[in-house]
Amino acid sequence: MPGNHEYHTPHAGAYYAYFCGSSGSPFSGWYSFDIGRWHVVALNSNCGADLDVISSVADDFGGCGAGSPQLAWLRADLAAHPGTCTLAMWHHPRWSSSTEGSSPSVEPLWQELVRHGVDVVLNGHAHDYQRFPPLDENGALDAARGARAFVVGTGGSPLSVFDAGVRVRSEVRDATSHGVLRLELKERSYAWSYVPIGGDTFHDEGEAPCHI
Repeated sequence: MPGNHEYHTPHAGAYYAYFCGSSGSPFSGWYSFDIGRWHVVALNSNCGADLDVISSVADDFGGCGAGSPQLAWLRADLAAHPGTCTLAMWHHPRWSSSTEGSSPSVEPLWQELVRHGVDVVLNGHAHDYQRFPPLDENGALDAARGARAFVVGTGGSPLSVFDAGVRVRSEVRDATSHGVLRLELKERSYAWSYVPIGGDTFHDEGEAPCHI
């Protein structure tokens, strides 16, 4: 799915030229697929001025808000896949404790996903690692029906710093280690493990059931 840097070229043209077979219609950037018992949704979060994108970018695909084609598609896609473990992914995090901050522009996407019982949300943008507990539509703790968000932007760029306004609901955060997040999508649960590059020592792991 495209991030803000993809839109530093007009209409994210290079991204769509390369990934057009798997990233939805040209200039949209949302799509879904299944992996075993899991349904996976990819979204386009380049929706607002708070996201380090050119102000007219959302005009390419209609944005993320109420009445947008993307939100209508998401609602229909989730309704067509009830009773499955669900993972959603997009670039800009709704919740973040780092200098890049949280992204209110993607709130309609987050809220729609939580209403449909999404289990896991994967984001990037912030150059660090963050794990949140299951949160409801408004970011309050909800162990029963909330979505667990991971922010994983540790692939190689210089790492971020965490500002003084660390969100109280942030469970784990690290900006000392480059690495990747390994996810094991099981039949009715998922497990995560942060794998650092050689020489770095930070690690995070756990497991949780799906909502189904």
